[in-house]
Amino acid sequence: MERSTKFISLSGLSGIIAGITALAGATLAYLRLDYYLNSTSLDNETIRYMTEYLTFELIGIAASVLVISLFFGVVLTKREAKKNSQSIWDKSSLLLLSNLLIPLISGGILC
Repeated sequence: MERSTKFISLSGLSGIIAGITALAGATLAYLRLDYYLNSTSLDNETIRYMTEYLTFELIGIAASVLVISLFFGVVLTKREAKKNSQSIWDKSSLLLLSNLLIPLISGGILC
């Protein structure tokens, strides 16, 4: 039986940074939506243009949050594993990754 400390060296700070990044992204998305919805001139052409542009902005915000969160997650997890003299990729972490990819990919396709 493997020790529970060998399960994963995921840094708690990476979860905090991911949460702060998600809150910042949600705030930015809210501000962009609020700006477009409170625009003064709302003829059909403007609404169509705003909808297309806003869609790309929101996708960009979501992609930025994902990249920043993953970057800090990987960097801080490597640092934590090195500090504990553990390997990042062992049997347990590969199993965790494979089980996480299924809902992550399904949710990405659904969105």
